[in-house]
Amino acid sequence: MRRACKITVGVFLLLGAVALMLVPLSRAGVLGLSPDPLTGIFSVLLAMPWFFVFDSMLGDQGAGFGLLMAAAGIGLNAGILGYICHKSAGATGKAK
Repeated sequence: MRRACKITVGVFLLLGAVALMLVPLSRAGVLGLSPDPLTGIFSVLLAMPWFFVFDSMLGDQGAGFGLLMAAAGIGLNAGILGYICHKSAGATGKAK
């Protein structure tokens, strides 16, 4: 169980990193990517609901700040997943 949780958190962090890298790569046109304003939606989805909490508290600060808010939200979600995995692995270990 513990290994599956670590893999889940790792995959979530990997998806978050790829989603965050897509935004500037798309904007610069690297690797044949066309500039698309909807590229950031993947990082926003992985950062939910924290992205909207940060956005409502801090307001519109610019694109770079939006990436920072998305990265913080993805980090918070990964931390929560890790905490739940740690607690659930501890609870199943005590029951045995």
